[in-house]
Amino acid sequence: FESGRDGKLWSALRERLEEKRIETFNALKGYPPQVAGCDTHYQFLAEQRARISGELRQLEALRNDQAGEGFDEFVRASIYLDDEMVASLRAQGHG
Repeated sequence: FESGRDGKLWSALRERLEEKRIETFNALKGYPPQVAGCDTHYQFLAEQRARISGELRQLEALRNDQAGEGFDEFVRASIYLDDEMVASLRAQGHG
């Protein structure tokens, strides 16, 4: 994918998702014991962790896709990445 096949851009996007994953993991790790089913913030963090992991897997699959299709759709669908961030990374020489 012209906008994503470049290793620098891919690495920058992956780094952004990894940072968010680690941030979420640390928030969960340091979270006080919860009362089962009562803590909506904890549940939100756990769901966020799952979404980030899914996005990381999808980004990896896109990088391995020889046709390179789907990158722009991935960025549009991501809740952690956006077109503005990608444009900023490109302007910084990442892609």
